[in-house]
Amino acid sequence: MCRRFPSRLALSLAGCAVFAASAQACRIIEPIPRPIHHPRPDRVLPMETKRHQADIEVQGPVATVTVESVFHNPNPVRMEGTYFFPLPAQGSVDRFSLWMNGEEVQGELLDADKARKVYEDIVRRIKDPGLLEYAGRGMVKLRVFPIAPNGDVRVRLRYRHVVPREGELYALAYPLGSARPDGDTAVEQASVRVRVRGQGPVGTVYSPTHKVDVTRPDARTAVAGWEARQVRPEREFLLYWAEDTGDLALRALTYAPPGEDGYALFLIAPQVDADEREAAAKDVVFVIDRSGSMQTDDKIDQARRALVYCLGRLRAQDRFNVVTFATGLDRFREGLVPATQENVAAAQDFARDVAASGGTAINEALAGALSMLGDSDHLPMVLFLTDGLPTVGETDPDAIVKNVASANDARARLFVFGVGYRVNAPFLDRLAETGRGARTYVKPEEDIEHKVSVLYNKVASPVLTDLDLACEGVRLREMYPHPLPDLFRGGQLTVLARFAGSGMHAVRLTGTAAGAQATYTEEVAFEGGSAEFLAPLWAARKVGYLLDEIRLHGENEELVSEVRRLGERYGIVTPYTSFLVVEEDAPAQARRELEEAQMTARRDWHRGAGVGAQAQARSRLGADLKQAESLAAPATAPAGEAGMAMDSLSRAERARGVSRRQVKRVGAKTFVLRDGVWTDTDYDPDAGLPVERVEFLGDAYFRLVQEHPRLAAVFALGDKVVVQWRGRVYKVHRDG
Repeated sequence: MCRRFPSRLALSLAGCAVFAASAQACRIIEPIPRPIHHPRPDRVLPMETKRHQADIEVQGPVATVTVESVFHNPNPVRMEGTYFFPLPAQGSVDRFSLWMNGEEVQGELLDADKARKVYEDIVRRIKDPGLLEYAGRGMVKLRVFPIAPNGDVRVRLRYRHVVPREGELYALAYPLGSARPDGDTAVEQASVRVRVRGQGPVGTVYSPTHKVDVTRPDARTAVAGWEARQVRPEREFLLYWAEDTGDLALRALTYAPPGEDGYALFLIAPQVDADEREAAAKDVVFVIDRSGSMQTDDKIDQARRALVYCLGRLRAQDRFNVVTFATGLDRFREGLVPATQENVAAAQDFARDVAASGGTAINEALAGALSMLGDSDHLPMVLFLTDGLPTVGETDPDAIVKNVASANDARARLFVFGVGYRVNAPFLDRLAETGRGARTYVKPEEDIEHKVSVLYNKVASPVLTDLDLACEGVRLREMYPHPLPDLFRGGQLTVLARFAGSGMHAVRLTGTAAGAQATYTEEVAFEGGSAEFLAPLWAARKVGYLLDEIRLHGENEELVSEVRRLGERYGIVTPYTSFLVVEEDAPAQARRELEEAQMTARRDWHRGAGVGAQAQARSRLGADLKQAESLAAPATAPAGEAGMAMDSLSRAERARGVSRRQVKRVGAKTFVLRDGVWTDTDYDPDAGLPVERVEFLGDAYFRLVQEHPRLAAVFALGDKVVVQWRGRVYKVHRDG
């Protein structure tokens, strides 16, 4: 049963300015101890966020957002706090409640004419620019009391708003960054679920900020979900989608900084309910390593199960064969056979009888597979799985790569699976690159069957192959991925490029569908736009390709300089942009050791042995960057597998107590912390641009925030900021 708030609880809907980026609202701030029988604590701990959950239902253009948060009081006395939540423009709250003593208490919306002044006073008093990041929106404010000692308070909010459109795409923004708690604590559990119910078929679904899982219960419905534990949300959650009526969705987003070439993102996806028979027929040869080393760790059993699964997924119009290899080859049939029920069942029996023994004749196995595809009139594919190095016949990796390229007259796609750490990662990467396929590595503790089946499910039904993307009226350049990969049923292709020009122009996608040429056209507005995230995404893709070139073909000054420039300009961590901060009083010997460690780390990146966990980690980083679709890609942080490549550097840093320089991205801009000042990497002190000094939290500070809402997220970095903005330089300073 719900009741009104008691008089000591106040809720107001404030039409004040609060900004869109990585805000710190949607939390309880200013915790004030209210002890009864206990003494006031010497130190007040900030409120913690145990759970932040957003459930969003979109029907047509209207989104209904239900937010539920659970906050924890880690102090031994009762606390009072203030809860803030930013609302989108024209957002309408229809329910706001909290739970006290197990009972839901419903709030009442009160008028707040002086909300902006009150809000700015709060920001000035607690000196937290992060609270300003959602200016330009409405705000919900709630005084919460009492919060029991070591107790929880649960808050639920529901509001509705119209989802805006950018071109042909709907663009939903949810202020997930505002869930970040005070202090250094993380949110124990955070999640966002968006269910889109379209008036027509829902086509492309894409998030540039978070890695989402998308399911499609039917053609008119798509569900996108994101979830994480022990996380500090850094940015708002963005989701784009389109409603489509054609056979294939081709949608675009553009962004052009003033005076620069623009960035374009093209989202390409086949209609989700396309008839299975429309997928292109394929010729597939499965090439499976059965050398003696496959006996260990249950690898041969897993490989057999994976092969049986893939054979069962063949379609009636496909043809196939199976080649297993060790010291020699063993073929299911001499050539390709149609995927009839009888042939598939016989091949599965053949797969179940595969036994492991002998050496590793990789060159002979791939040559034999490609010879079967020479006269293929379907889409030719080779799925190649191995756990070792070539030991029989031709063993030189360079020679094998050349032999494969020479024998691949059919231009077969080569999908490579490297099992364990004994494989030569650069060698397998080059095979996949030569065959316009993909590489996947299976760690010793991972399931081969699962990894193989996941990739095969993606490539089982080709819809459009041999793609080409072009535009009349503007010049597209530096397009990634290059060349464009094939498009499969249920899949989605994300293409990023730079463009020169402006205005409405036709973008044409051509390819081969079911053996015939197909063309799809979309009118795209090449203009400024607001999708600033396109700049770092494009840069991540380019860095991925450059790192692969360096790793596979050797280092040269031009490539290294370009990687370093992109890394520093767009805030992408690479082996050449480690963002080191060396303490000023560090002895000269320590500096030299750090420099040597950094040089060693860079050398190891591209000259290191091709066998082992680090080699595969470097391969995965390059592949992830080349396919980056969101700012959550490994490009944005030096953690995880990317850090493995610079272990020696990290050890030297830890030994000398050196920290990595902090790097933050705001929209298309990157800021580096230099001498305590967040400095725009675009800033050139020699450019002669006019400079305006802005006192932190002064009148001019708030005036600029109101006049230029995008500056708010920049100013929220801290009390010392230098930013180059529309032909001027603003230097935020403190106390004169």
